[in-house]
Amino acid sequence: MDISDSRLLNLMQRGDTDALGVLYVRYSAQVRNFAMGFLQNEGDADDVTHDVFVNLWQQRDEISDIESLKAYLFTMTRNAIFSIFRHRRIAETYMAAAIYNSEEASSETEEKITTTDLLELVQLTIDSMSEQRRRIFTMNRFDHLTYDEIAGALGISRKTVEYHMSQALARLRKISRHIHLLL
Repeated sequence: MDISDSRLLNLMQRGDTDALGVLYVRYSAQVRNFAMGFLQNEGDADDVTHDVFVNLWQQRDEISDIESLKAYLFTMTRNAIFSIFRHRRIAETYMAAAIYNSEEASSETEEKITTTDLLELVQLTIDSMSEQRRRIFTMNRFDHLTYDEIAGALGISRKTVEYHMSQALARLRKISRHIHLLL
């Protein structure tokens, strides 16, 4: 028997998690495909899909007047996608500022909090590196020494410096890709 969306919403309002499960099975692939089309990242699309249905459950008491659940879900998905794009833009701007020591100023309170959070995350990432990698990264990015100067100062080869810098930057790029989860 095929239960209507409105009936499932009514059941959800009474706390029926099975009704949410039916809606998830019915619409999750469409929500995910819609998100994937914009985000081009499977992890982000999965996160958006999960968040949309968690929010649907959390807002179940407020959704009694929905004419089209499908339209409502896609509006929620669109808003989640926009949020990710905003967070990506902010994260990219401030991650670049932190890594390259540029001066990006902002008067927005939300952006100041974001800057503080991002700088703290970058510092934690740097602090978690091995002693040698952290020293090489700091000498290059904060003391502005060349790879040859670092190699000479530490008594190691230029190739070792290049290796540690590439590993440090790869780690920071990975953090940058996932930063929106923390914002």
